[in-house]
Amino acid sequence: WHLAGVLLVATCSNVAMAFLVTSNCKPLFRSSRQARVCTKIQMGLFDGMFGSKEKTKDDILDRNFQASPAGVWEEYYDESAKQKYYFNPQTQETLWEAEFAAAVKSAPTRQAAPSSAKFETPVVSGSAKSIKPVPYWVQDPSTEQAFKPLKFGGELEAERLTVAWRQGGGGMMQKGGFGFVFTGTYDARPNAAASRRDLKVVVKLPTTDPDAIRTFESETIINKKLSSFGRLPGVAEFVGTVDLRPIERMLPSGLGARTGLVWVAVQGKTLDTFFDRGGGMSPVLASTLGVKESPPTRTAQGEVVYIKVELCRRVLGESLLPLYVIHEKGIIHRDMKPKNIMLVEGVKAEPFRIIDFGSAVEKGKNPFMDDSTEIYAPPEAPNPDRGNPEGYDIYALGITALRVLMPSMIAGESGIQCLGVVTTKELPDFDYDVRKWCEARAADNASRFQFKPLNAECRGLLRHPDLLALISDMLSKDPRKRPSAAVALQRLGPEWAARLEGLKAGRTPRGKCGACGLSVYGDDPGRVRDNRGVYYHSQCAP
Repeated sequence: WHLAGVLLVATCSNVAMAFLVTSNCKPLFRSSRQARVCTKIQMGLFDGMFGSKEKTKDDILDRNFQASPAGVWEEYYDESAKQKYYFNPQTQETLWEAEFAAAVKSAPTRQAAPSSAKFETPVVSGSAKSIKPVPYWVQDPSTEQAFKPLKFGGELEAERLTVAWRQGGGGMMQKGGFGFVFTGTYDARPNAAASRRDLKVVVKLPTTDPDAIRTFESETIINKKLSSFGRLPGVAEFVGTVDLRPIERMLPSGLGARTGLVWVAVQGKTLDTFFDRGGGMSPVLASTLGVKESPPTRTAQGEVVYIKVELCRRVLGESLLPLYVIHEKGIIHRDMKPKNIMLVEGVKAEPFRIIDFGSAVEKGKNPFMDDSTEIYAPPEAPNPDRGNPEGYDIYALGITALRVLMPSMIAGESGIQCLGVVTTKELPDFDYDVRKWCEARAADNASRFQFKPLNAECRGLLRHPDLLALISDMLSKDPRKRPSAAVALQRLGPEWAARLEGLKAGRTPRGKCGACGLSVYGDDPGRVRDNRGVYYHSQCAP
């Protein structure tokens, strides 16, 4: 078990993002929460869940495996880990079988122990019990605590969760600076007589850090408000809260709460994991978003530049649609970035999910913590502008669009450094005037700037004035000059304007028309679908 824990820590360290652990990034990525420079400015559902390479205390792996002399030890069997463990109700301690056996072996016997002995051989009560709890309505259907059908956004039953809580970490538990994330299933059968129906879920709990607990409480409020509107397209689906006290003995140590937040788990990864480290276009991302090709751009000087114009437009459009939804519900996300945009693989009609509302606030309110991810945060951070609070998220999405567009900003560690230099130094130096910055880069012949390949990419962007104008307005220093999500969608073109109108009407597109490229909806008269699964409008059908 110790070896497994060491391997887990080693693996997690290897997959941590380079810009979170390198000392070189600290001057670029300052956090207003000074005690958590660089490595702990991420505070949401998935950010930083693998931690950093810096040594930190792990309450699970660093436990002192000594049995307490007080109380009676009860024997249980963990079905997911296939191991026995022992729980002391009086001291709330838990030991796996090997640890318990070692403690008993090293302890003096009752007969031989002197009166001053601090430890007595633990007493085990009863035979092994199954760790898997049985809901009250299964034990006795006549009980007052009868079966409760699943109601999204409501209270869930801990006994209906199947999660390997205590597998020493493992693939079902990940720990970040501010919380634990578990994956498992929830028994979502519609009634007590129905057969079991498992819903894949993600369960989040905070650490004992006071800031983590306060963030978790705020996130609970925001998710409950969003869920009160029903399912929102493009937003992580909140299942509800769950009181874990009935299964407290199954939980790991180090938790800052006994009520968890539960979301529907989706098959996918965050957007940043699809950024090709060579600066190219990820085939998975391109395929899911329907980007068949991204032709190069020829500059006025005759250069060929491989900026990703079409991919940038699609990432912007698919992100702006759910952003429009949450803004209409009165929520400002405050941490829009590629790590908080989930790409759902194979779902082309609604490929993105916005996740992690740990930093979110309601319109008109200030956040309780001065937190921000500096490379994506607007000049007014950490508080949204009172006149146009939505502009906070629009700016962050504009930085994401710039990063998707420019290969120099995603190619390995140098790309992260390039992004940091542009967003925290160069743009402020040009008073956040993206056009002037782009023109200065394009005309740079004296090596005034770092990251010279970016100069050619800026010359390429100047050949796409509509896209440059939109990104420039999204990154305006004045929040009130930034477009709303709806206006930005309309400026992206007819396809996105139509998608916006469909969203307002509660319509979900089936896919893009194979001929004209516009969305095809389920209620479109005469729509057809060919044997390849491609949809067509009636007037476009081949």
